[in-house]
Amino acid sequence: MNPRTLSQLGLGLLGIWALIEALALFPQVAPLASMVTNTGGAQALVFGIILPVALLFGLSYLLVFHSEVVSRRVFREFDPSPSDPSVLQARVAVGLLGVLILALAIPHLVASLILFADERMAASVPLREVISYAVQTALALFLIVRPEALLGFWSTPGKRAA
Repeated sequence: MNPRTLSQLGLGLLGIWALIEALALFPQVAPLASMVTNTGGAQALVFGIILPVALLFGLSYLLVFHSEVVSRRVFREFDPSPSDPSVLQARVAVGLLGVLILALAIPHLVASLILFADERMAASVPLREVISYAVQTALALFLIVRPEALLGFWSTPGKRAA
């Protein structure tokens, strides 16, 4: 299996996971939605609860139905005729790990930031939660953009990782 096909398969599976996560998250936010609307925070309801679920649905659509386009954009530096397929597959795996972490962090980061910005709801979102999701997002972007840095860290002194 070449790295391009592996990345498309992985992105498609992450898209299915995002759909399942969105479907599981939607009933969990219903009690929170009623609490937010009772306090008069319609804007917090839309941006803090509905937007993260919508982001997961959008991410699912993008990764399932357009995995080839996303794969070409994210993993554009891959040579179609690799000299060492194991190194390229490792880079794809690290990049897919970054996509997974990003899919986990982005909806929570958006919800945390919006709830944190609303003065009525700011007490329910600690600053450390916002910072933790921001760090997860930064880590995910680093793994997507520079997978060879992690592989270089793990490689033995006699080997080079890409």
